[in-house]
Amino acid sequence: MRRAGDEAVVWSERGELRFAPGSGPGDLGGGHWSFEGELAAVGGRVEDGVLRSDDYPDPLARIWSALHCDNAGELLISAAPGYEFTDWGGVDHVGGGSHGSLHRTDSHGTLILAGIGPESRDAQEQWTLRDIAPMVREHFGL
Repeated sequence: MRRAGDEAVVWSERGELRFAPGSGPGDLGGGHWSFEGELAAVGGRVEDGVLRSDDYPDPLARIWSALHCDNAGELLISAAPGYEFTDWGGVDHVGGGSHGSLHRTDSHGTLILAGIGPESRDAQEQWTLRDIAPMVREHFGL
């Protein structure tokens, strides 16, 4: 994954995808994207105007965010399931909490809410870490 001007570019053995925020299909987080190329590069498909990926949760928003992080390099790589990247200190987390994987096996986690949040986990089709802070702020009136 890399930036190319105002676009993000993803290359995988399934093809190349170029994308940017735009007016195209929406994602489960409410963002909209314009893209060209193979959505298969991120395991994606559009159903009923919504971008979905079973293997890579929220792929375009997560890739876009990572590529625009001040501390990101110019090239980002997602580890394949079962493989692990070691961090700068020589540490890894084999068996869970991978460094650098966008795959669902390293992206999904458990969130338990008590006294805050929605009435049901089905209030949103897909939850992200970005959803936690607003719920806590709302609960405390901040």
